[in-house]
Amino acid sequence: MEAPHNTRTYRAPWHDYSKPGCYMLTLNTYPRRAILGRPANDRIWLSEHGRIVARVWWALTKRYPEIICIFFCIMPDHLHWLLRIRKQLPHPLSFYMFRFMEETARELGDVWERSFNDGIIFNSASLKYRLQYLKDNAHRLCERLAHPEMFVRLNDLKHPRLPEGTPLPWTGYGNRFLLDCPDLIPVQVSRRVTPEQMEEWHERVRANLRAGAVFVSPFISPGEKTVAEWVLAEKGRLIVLKDGGFPQLYKPSARYFDACAAGRCLVLSCYPWTGRQHAPGEFRPICLAMNAWVRQICQLPLG
Repeated sequence: MEAPHNTRTYRAPWHDYSKPGCYMLTLNTYPRRAILGRPANDRIWLSEHGRIVARVWWALTKRYPEIICIFFCIMPDHLHWLLRIRKQLPHPLSFYMFRFMEETARELGDVWERSFNDGIIFNSASLKYRLQYLKDNAHRLCERLAHPEMFVRLNDLKHPRLPEGTPLPWTGYGNRFLLDCPDLIPVQVSRRVTPEQMEEWHERVRANLRAGAVFVSPFISPGEKTVAEWVLAEKGRLIVLKDGGFPQLYKPSARYFDACAAGRCLVLSCYPWTGRQHAPGEFRPICLAMNAWVRQICQLPLG
């Protein structure tokens, strides 16, 4: 297999991918063939292809001990890694990834897409979240197969509550009928929120959960994420506005996945999928726009 790492376009072109740090990588089979294993009982049972992939990868880690594998996840049609680079590498990560692709190709043939996805992990909280995401990956796949109707992309979604004049038409995943709920509660929590104000929010959440309300927010700030955790813990319902659009093979994040499968969550976006991180200064106007749309969604009475 030709190793096209010289033409690799990274998600963060300003970043040196050979320096110490933590990364999450994803590599897909081509064309997303489920040849590496089968899902059952919240596990992935490896095929012969999957066992070969595992053997090649662990042999490779012994040759490059400066790359620590925190977690390796084999799914039926793709792979995930959490990696930590201990010291400066002589080559960027693409060099080692294409070595792996070449060595597996000697036994399996040309089974991989020509490139891979990479994400930089900047802090321990992000690492912890991604580690839990990968540990739950098999469970989410089994849930998605058991409840396919809750994971259908709703293109050009129209509803009297959804604002017009957005960058793109609304797209959604999950239970669109949550928009019909008469009580939609906007959630906007400042990053400067006090403990006393969060306790007030907790009481408000409890009261509105008892009334069967649906909570609506981008759930971006730490306080908003805490509200989402309270709602999810009580089997409540959420409408989540997403800033980055939906990739072709989107599935809800671990935080919202089970709620979507149970019909308790709707994820909405009116932005294009770019696959890149926001540039400095780019994110605040998006947050302000989403908060304004949340207020519009929740203010419009139905009937």
